[in-house]
Amino acid sequence: MPWASSKGPRSASFWVSLIGVSGFDLPTKGPILLSESEIDREVVEHGRTVYIADQQADSRVLYPIEAASEGIVSGLCAPLTYKGRCEGVIRVYMSHVHDFDWYERSL
Repeated sequence: MPWASSKGPRSASFWVSLIGVSGFDLPTKGPILLSESEIDREVVEHGRTVYIADQQADSRVLYPIEAASEGIVSGLCAPLTYKGRCEGVIRVYMSHVHDFDWYERSL
C-alpha cells in the first residue's frame, strides 16, 4: 500500500504530492509544504526513515482525522535517494497497527 511522493525544487517552499497509490482510496489533498510537515522534513533533511505507529495519535501527522476516515493506522516514510541526495519520499500505509521489521525498513 505505498504512497510515493516527490518534492519540488530546493527552496523554502519544498512540497510533496501524491504520485501513486494502491490499496487505499485516498483523495488528493494537493501539495504539502515541507515546512508544514515535521515527518517529511525529517525524512528529506536527515535522510531518515520515520515510523508512525498510529496516524490518529501521532502529533506529527498533519491530517489525523482524515487518516482515520481513510482507514490508515500505521505508516513508514522513507527517503528516495539518488547519488546521496534525497529526491523524494515513499510512504507505506497499513490499515492496522504494524511494527515494520528491519527487513521492511531496509527495502
